[in-house]
Amino acid sequence: MVYDHNGDYTYLLAVAFLATVGAIIIQHLLGYARYAGRVWLFNIFSMAYVIGSNLLSLYYVIVQKDGVMGIFYGQLVGQTAVAVLLLIIFRKELVLKFSRKHLSELIKYGAPLLPTLMAFWAMSSISRPMLYHMSSINDAAIYEAMMRLASIIVLVTSPFQLAWRPFSMSIKDREDAPQLYGLVGRGLLVVGTLAVMLLAFVMEPIYQLFTTGKPGLGSGYLYVWALSLGTLFNVLHTVFGVGLLIKKKTKIISRGFMIAAVVYVVGCLLLIPLFRIWGAVSMTVVAYLIVIIYVYTQNQKEYPVDFRFRAMLIYLTIFLAAMIGVTWVQSNELPNAWAYYLIALGVTVAAVFATGLFSVRSFRQIGRLLPKLGGKG
Repeated sequence: MVYDHNGDYTYLLAVAFLATVGAIIIQHLLGYARYAGRVWLFNIFSMAYVIGSNLLSLYYVIVQKDGVMGIFYGQLVGQTAVAVLLLIIFRKELVLKFSRKHLSELIKYGAPLLPTLMAFWAMSSISRPMLYHMSSINDAAIYEAMMRLASIIVLVTSPFQLAWRPFSMSIKDREDAPQLYGLVGRGLLVVGTLAVMLLAFVMEPIYQLFTTGKPGLGSGYLYVWALSLGTLFNVLHTVFGVGLLIKKKTKIISRGFMIAAVVYVVGCLLLIPLFRIWGAVSMTVVAYLIVIIYVYTQNQKEYPVDFRFRAMLIYLTIFLAAMIGVTWVQSNELPNAWAYYLIALGVTVAAVFATGLFSVRSFRQIGRLLPKLGGKG
């Protein structure tokens, strides 16, 4: 319905910009809510602005037939409404006072992260035009389709990403903070990778539904898991670099992203002519893995945390081997693929315990810690 709609997009950027302003206000106020331990308020309004915006976008696209503008109308109305409600709720805590000290500290803390954002933009935006010019228009179209479907993993990572920084800063003075950081890092890796694997098992019918009526895009589902894994790695770097954030050494994180961006671009230039889409998606995994390793090694110098990183790398190797097997089964359309899926899932789950990432004792530990993480206590 969006592709077939020919509308007036004169005000598209203006509407998109205003919708983004609403999202920024929401994220700041929700971050404050999480710092203040108002967990239910954080959860309810996080879901309200995401679900509400999407439902309103569907209304404007399907009922009002506004095409692309409808998507942003829904975001604008939904996010503005939630932003206004949050401003009303926190009205007594808002102070109209300019603080040069706080502003300078924010700039000092945030400015070094701008190269990180630019590097991230380069890695997420440059692949499609490179495929377009170095491979084919069809490969670029497949990449665009699978990028949208790979974002499904955001359902797992986005709530964590919203809560992580306020949560990590709120417990940094606790004696067991490094232990908690390590536990969360390992847990996110395991939950995220298992979600990526389960997504790969059911991706083919989802992809076929998504690309109905668009011939030539049929093989895109094979690559979605690698892009989803890259998204997960991008979130994990904030966990492995928690000490750098606490110590306000964000320049180091930017350096890691810039190194990864250069490796990514050079790798794509070399691999896309040879391996086409696989060249681009494999470099996504490699680049974000470089970020994780670099940020982890630098973090350990400033704020040592026992992430059991060696066990993590062994687990990731087993996981990647299992996913390559899943891809081979799917690309060759082997019968009884479900049997291999069960084997791959079983091997990956077994690797969680075999590598020492988690044990039965770890789960007991999580059970003791969870009540402490839920509210003001």
